[in-house]
Amino acid sequence: MTQKKTGKKVEVPIFDDRVYELCEKYHYDFPEIDVQKMNLKIKAVGYELSKTVPSFREKYVTVLTTVEKRSENTYEKLLEKKNKGIKFTENERKWFHKLDKWAKIRNGSPLFERNKHGEVVRSKYELICSHTARRSGTTNLYKLGVLSDLELRSITGHESQKNFEGYIRIGISEQAQRVGDKIKAAMEAKKQVDK
Repeated sequence: MTQKKTGKKVEVPIFDDRVYELCEKYHYDFPEIDVQKMNLKIKAVGYELSKTVPSFREKYVTVLTTVEKRSENTYEKLLEKKNKGIKFTENERKWFHKLDKWAKIRNGSPLFERNKHGEVVRSKYELICSHTARRSGTTNLYKLGVLSDLELRSITGHESQKNFEGYIRIGISEQAQRVGDKIKAAMEAKKQVDK
């Protein structure tokens, strides 16, 4: 396949028959889905899961996108205008209706929940997107330890080791354990050779 972002060709082995079933179901001609719509659907699934999986409701500090900041600022200005009794233009009325509906679904004004330090916080299910699975999948393959970094990069399309290392999520303790396991295995192999 050719990656959209980089234009780089990558080949990913298929080792699960369910993938072939999906390919055959669509006769290898997959329907296209808008990324934004797909991410909204992923979040909706996450929300449903949050009802029975408590970890999906955990709150995490995050940052707003430029669009989210702009929307929040617009909403606050329109809310102030409304409270002062100033009449909206037709365009402002449409924007206020849309943003007010969003605010009521969320937590009121401002549009985004904040902690006591003023940082934006969101539930885990709100942070999940299509890229999350890609990053998690890469990290999980890395943690298995069966593929070299070069082999993993051939799948992910990362050209530099530095970018790849910034992409995977592995803690200091996990990395130390990996190093320890490799040293232990090397010492065991040396003992076998020395016998």
